[in-house]
Amino acid sequence: SLYTAANSPSAPTVNTPSISTLKVILDVNSNSASTEFAIQETSSGNYVQTNGSLSVSAAWQTYTNWGGASGVTVSGLSSNVQYTFKVKARNGDSTETAFGSTSILATAANVPSTPTFTNFTINTLDVILGLNGNPASTEFSIRENSSEQYAQTSGLFSVGEVFQTYLQWGGSSGKTLLNLLADTLYTFFIKARNLDRVETSAVSFTS
Repeated sequence: SLYTAANSPSAPTVNTPSISTLKVILDVNSNSASTEFAIQETSSGNYVQTNGSLSVSAAWQTYTNWGGASGVTVSGLSSNVQYTFKVKARNGDSTETAFGSTSILATAANVPSTPTFTNFTINTLDVILGLNGNPASTEFSIRENSSEQYAQTSGLFSVGEVFQTYLQWGGSSGKTLLNLLADTLYTFFIKARNLDRVETSAVSFTS
């Protein structure tokens, strides 16, 4: 006896980003409960394994064994990197379909680490952001606590929140913050956001 062909799966749902994990939920596209699926991460070419890690060989499981409506948590990922997933199916004769459409999502950015404050003058200081392992594409904003205003690209403060990368904020040389008051202790709230513009919590640092 022979099995009829399986349907090519629809694009999976990718959600619930953390700094090192994403959740992938299969769309079976009317396949039967016995149909098995393999999930590939396209940038690396690796496949999701039954334990959620990524490796070279395809791992085949049913929709239920891939977590059903709860999905599978893919682990061991890097912070603020976009990952793309696609799925293929196979029938009871192990005849595979083509891959279905892709879905893409970025992992979360890391909360910024402690910045360095330096080069103090009467009304300026330099701030060097703490990357905390975030990649170069990660963007950061800087808010001054008492005024609740944000550092602008000029180094002045205003109401509009500005996100820039570490390099755009001066990199290892830092950014000079302007028009500060003499002999004043300042507290700054710094947060990061990922490629999908999902923001971390804001962390306070005192100069």
